[in-house]
Amino acid sequence: MACPTDPDQPAGGSYKAYIDAYGSEEGGLVKYRVIKRYTQRPCLCFVQACAVHWVLFVLFVVLNASVGSSYLALSVSDFGLHLWEDTYKIRLDAVSEGRKLCRFNPLNDASISQQEGAELSEIGSYTVEIVYKAKDGNMLTKENLERVMELEDYIASHVDYAKFCKRRIGVSLCEPVSSVVSACHPPLVGPQDCSSSKSRPTGLVDCSNRRGCARSQWTLNETFINLKLQGYAQASFNATPETSFLNMVDASFGGSSQAAKATRSSFKFGFPICMDPADNRKCFTATDDRPLEQQALIESFFSEVFSKKLFTYNSDNPDNGFVIGFSGGNLFTLSFMATLQGDARFLVLAFLAVLLYVMFMTGSLFLAVISMLQIFACFFSGFHLYRLLFGNPYLGIFHVQAIFLIAGIGVDDVFVFLDHFEAAARADPAHKTNLWARLSWTWKYSSVAMGVTSITTSVSFFMNGLSGLPGMASFGIFAGSMVVIMYISMCFYFPAAVCFNQRFFKHKQFCFGIEHICNRMCANTSTVRNSDHQEKHKPVLVRFFEHQFSRFILNHRVKILLVFLVGIGIHFGTNLPKLVPEKEVPPSLPDSHPVQILIDAYRYDFVREGGSLNTEVNIVFGFDPSTPLNREGTDKLGINFGKGSASNGAGGTINWNSKFSEVGQHGMNMNIPMAMPCWIQLCDAAEIRNSDRDAGGYEMKGCWPRALKKTADDMDSTGALWAAAIGPNPGDSFWRVMNRTEQEQGDAWMRDEVKPYVFGVESNVKAGNPIWKWAFASMKLSSSSTIGPAAGIELIKKWEEWLSAEMSRGACREEVTSGLRRGDILTPMIGSPGFAAFKRTDKLMSEMIQGLAISIAVALVVLVGVTGNVITGGLAALTIALIVVCVLAMVPVMGWELGVSQVIGLIMVPGLSVDFTAHLAEAYMGAKHHDREHRLIHALEHSGVSVVSGAVSTLLASGSLLFCTINYFKNFGTMIFITIWLAIIFSLFFFPSMMALIGPVGYVGDWHHFVSSKLKRDLAGEKEQGVSAQKSQQLGENQSAPPARQSQECEPVQHGPQPNQVDHVVVIQ
Repeated sequence: MACPTDPDQPAGGSYKAYIDAYGSEEGGLVKYRVIKRYTQRPCLCFVQACAVHWVLFVLFVVLNASVGSSYLALSVSDFGLHLWEDTYKIRLDAVSEGRKLCRFNPLNDASISQQEGAELSEIGSYTVEIVYKAKDGNMLTKENLERVMELEDYIASHVDYAKFCKRRIGVSLCEPVSSVVSACHPPLVGPQDCSSSKSRPTGLVDCSNRRGCARSQWTLNETFINLKLQGYAQASFNATPETSFLNMVDASFGGSSQAAKATRSSFKFGFPICMDPADNRKCFTATDDRPLEQQALIESFFSEVFSKKLFTYNSDNPDNGFVIGFSGGNLFTLSFMATLQGDARFLVLAFLAVLLYVMFMTGSLFLAVISMLQIFACFFSGFHLYRLLFGNPYLGIFHVQAIFLIAGIGVDDVFVFLDHFEAAARADPAHKTNLWARLSWTWKYSSVAMGVTSITTSVSFFMNGLSGLPGMASFGIFAGSMVVIMYISMCFYFPAAVCFNQRFFKHKQFCFGIEHICNRMCANTSTVRNSDHQEKHKPVLVRFFEHQFSRFILNHRVKILLVFLVGIGIHFGTNLPKLVPEKEVPPSLPDSHPVQILIDAYRYDFVREGGSLNTEVNIVFGFDPSTPLNREGTDKLGINFGKGSASNGAGGTINWNSKFSEVGQHGMNMNIPMAMPCWIQLCDAAEIRNSDRDAGGYEMKGCWPRALKKTADDMDSTGALWAAAIGPNPGDSFWRVMNRTEQEQGDAWMRDEVKPYVFGVESNVKAGNPIWKWAFASMKLSSSSTIGPAAGIELIKKWEEWLSAEMSRGACREEVTSGLRRGDILTPMIGSPGFAAFKRTDKLMSEMIQGLAISIAVALVVLVGVTGNVITGGLAALTIALIVVCVLAMVPVMGWELGVSQVIGLIMVPGLSVDFTAHLAEAYMGAKHHDREHRLIHALEHSGVSVVSGAVSTLLASGSLLFCTINYFKNFGTMIFITIWLAIIFSLFFFPSMMALIGPVGYVGDWHHFVSSKLKRDLAGEKEQGVSAQKSQQLGENQSAPPARQSQECEPVQHGPQPNQVDHVVVIQ
């Protein structure tokens, strides 16, 4: 069908005369000229409107393909939930950057050979951890151990395992798997046999061959297992080598208990990789030799070997007496992405459900499809605006949630536009034949109605953009950008679709006439009719809101308000004391997910010497404590503008303490030995039991200088050797003590007590000599990291006071040389992940209060401005505030704490709930009646169905999130679902009851007359309806008179009782 071209004045009368009759020529011409082209060339305009979205989509694809992560950096692991400028976050990032830079171990100058290094400079270490959690409470049964051995054999015996496994220096064999299912090596046992707990390596597998047993020769013997368990259970945790076994079983094992609820094993992998020793081209020379290629190779191996076996292990082996959990390398990302892809089907389900709902309500497949395509396109268009406003390519898990939200919000705008389009036909009979006039009327009033909700909703989202948490701020800006783009699209794209639909699809029967059935049931508005016969032709739902529902509200307004107020008081008063801030980051995955099984096991089972829930305090040496890191030029999200958080410099540039790393005469920094008395003092003082600092009970790790002092005292009881080793010229004395200590303590001491806590780089002064750049000592506290932000901040204060006191006394204050104190060499600072979490949670609570206050204030201003009445706007804002209160009180009811997901949802509550209240408030003020009762009837009749329709679309979109596996999605969807339900209840019951009881009458509360008398609104009976005589003469005798003019200050639709229409009066009992 060819697209018709309408003349300047299409059939139905003179638009120039129509404009003259309806208002000022200048204002009218501006409004109608915007729409004129839509009606003249519907095909061209529709194609142009679609082209805009299409161009932006193509631009998105091109930029993403050409620029890559610099334009769009999708991340599922970096959430950006930190305070970028917080002191403790800066210290943590300084330590992280220090680990990346200091790959050379300063205590080992041996050459590193193939696969003996554990880290890649920009990728990090690859150690795969597997946790086995018993179903019956004991993992150490022969049957369970046999199944564990089968799984570990599958991995360790893989044909490519030797290409990637980590090797010890000077040894060509792979480093053994750390597991309870290990066999001792008789040559290392000495006089004992393998049944002794002192045998090495530790494990529960017997080996009778004095030369050692290959893995294929391992067997499990129940008698041998029980004998070994008996010895391990009686061993001390700090005993060697029993500690290795005790580290692999949970804290329930030991003493009188020879059972373990959980065990764990680890597989270590090293770099550089050599895929074929016979072909140098397939071998890498160093960890920095093409690191991304090495990463790709090992991650491919992980995906092939680990993921295929581990991802489905629990479901494939339901008869096992245990379940497994795992993590390491890229396994978390692979597992999370697989779960995310599974949840993606609910996104599709949400779109299909909303599509069917829109199709049912509009009776048009074309409009339904166009509406959903518009919502889909707004994601890409919105990302361009977000990229412009935020200036960062980050797109994380929180951003995906915005797609579900925009589906509900966008459909609500579609209904508002189409409702006004139908209302235009009833507002004036001429609109039925003048598409230009009808669309102009629709565009004028619907843009205001959609603008009210879009402004308040986008502002609520943008309030998140003020957050100090970068991930939360980026989500707010992204979601707000999508709302803005949706509004623009509804104003300029959707009118073209409506025009196109009117020309080509309006008169085509769809789905056996479902359109007519929908219109009869759910049309949002109706005309005034004076007979019972015409009354019956009103849509069913409109008649319900006009008669039964409005009568119920008017008859029981006081009772309804009392029920609501009493219920809110009880609900809030009961649950407010239970409302507590989130003490730890909630799990992102369900409890049954393998990754979450591992996380929970480390939190609650492997807590010997302090579990992961115990707050950890680190005393860090070597950095400038005032400004350890220069943040200039960094990405506050921590992902280095799409390059990844593991890349060098993602956190900033380190400011070192030059005294700690100062190079001495032998090409290495010899100031550190002089600082060791202060080091020892801090370790000893930190371990002293102190309830204020929650210290005592756990040993401080990384205090290896104490072993040096003990060795020196044993070598020279006079103390002269130690005094020389820590004096101004430590030189040979220090290395003499160091070498003797290493000989006496063995490799285990160097491997476990020293190397993990000291970091350095290779010296440029003399090849092979190291520079010690930084070190740290670490201790678990007796308190949990879940003590809450208030107690946590007090704990931070106590530790900082303690450190300041220690640095001003004892050995730390001693001068070694003129002007150089021992403490000046260390310049320690407190670094703790728990401390950073305490500060983050405290900031989150203050931001929530600030965001809610601003969102409600903006809603108040917008509602007062749009309704034109201070009382109506104030009561509407009060309704929104009470919805916020009720949603807030629902947090403990759902078993939640106030965390990131909850705070984001709460800040969005005003924007999501304002839609329904705003529609009713606007309709109340648009009614041309003095009294409250008839205004309320008009509001419910005109907007009741729109309110319900908008709520259903949002409920469908958010309801699909309830079925997701990822907890972030599920909790967020639950929060939105609760918000919409409360918003619909308050909007249809509480707000109408308030308006029926204390709503403004006449011109009470109207602020227009304070600005100008010309803005005074018309009410029924006060001004003659129709066109004035002067206007009628201007139309000419040969032109048909335009429809009677309605007031331009309020929506010109007359519903409810009118003068001399007694049959339409509602009797209030």
